[in-house]
Amino acid sequence: MKLEFESGKITLQADASDWGPFTFDLEDAMPSGRTVASAVVKTYLGRVKPADSDTLATETETTSELINTNSMSSDYVVSVWFDRPTTAAYINAKHTMVVTFTLDASGGGGTHSAFFYTIEVI
Repeated sequence: MKLEFESGKITLQADASDWGPFTFDLEDAMPSGRTVASAVVKTYLGRVKPADSDTLATETETTSELINTNSMSSDYVVSVWFDRPTTAAYINAKHTMVVTFTLDASGGGGTHSAFFYTIEVI
């Protein structure tokens, strides 16, 4: 079972607005026979590793400037649109995206997170 996305890079350049959708498939992270009921997408400044997920509250969250919108486009796929941030500290920097998803209620719910690194703002 794969719990992280393939490594890759999304680059946001000057004037990037509503850039996307970029799609992230959660199916490989799912227990057999389950679907995603909902997903919350957040971004953080720098590299945040899954081992750091217990301390996300201490990381610098960049979601309000970096994520324009996100939606579920199937039982497994999250689509995300990005904006180039305006805060100086978020520019010329790399960010980590964390998708926290909740499973359908048929198997009792449950939550998990998947991490994507790198979103680079230049």
